[in-house]
Amino acid sequence: MTPNEAMTRLEALLAEERIAIRSVDATHVEALATEKLTLMQAFDRETLRSDDTLAARFRHACNELRNNAVILAHARNCLRDLVGIVSPTPATYGKNGRYSSPGRASGRVRVSG
Repeated sequence: MTPNEAMTRLEALLAEERIAIRSVDATHVEALATEKLTLMQAFDRETLRSDDTLAARFRHACNELRNNAVILAHARNCLRDLVGIVSPTPATYGKNGRYSSPGRASGRVRVSG
């Protein structure tokens, strides 16, 4: 697979992943993650340095990866909140005295480059 073909496939996977996230299809999201990782590892710095168009597409794909991660984090939080509504458990205070809601665990996504 050429670098351009790999990039085209990665772009298609990112669009497919957004649909899977919106459909709450965790199995499909998981399957796509493996293929995305393989494709991302196929790109080397030399290839990206020598092809400005491919490098621009790669930067755009990285932004789309971050966007999908944010959408996925929001979806996870929404589902966690729903589970908390359906089967509520009392909030507690941890050993450090901080409030802890069982439905809202800390989840962070790095969105910077």
